[in-house]
Amino acid sequence: MNDQELARTIEETKETVLRAIHKNLPADLFALVEDVFQETYLRLYLHFSEKEVILGEGLHKWLYV
Repeated sequence: MNDQELARTIEETKETVLRAIHKNLPADLFALVEDVFQETYLRLYLHFSEKEVILGEGLHKWLYV
């Protein structure tokens, strides 16, 4: 995964990720939403840095988990 692929992936999936974070993060931790968001994409980048990125629905499921 290169920087352009990461940027495109974030743009295409950020709504799904933010919805999942808000749904699953306790209200008293909402101040951490941005940290969790960034950690999600850091893990994506590290996981796929040497692999082909999953596309479509599979990517959304990977991000959700």
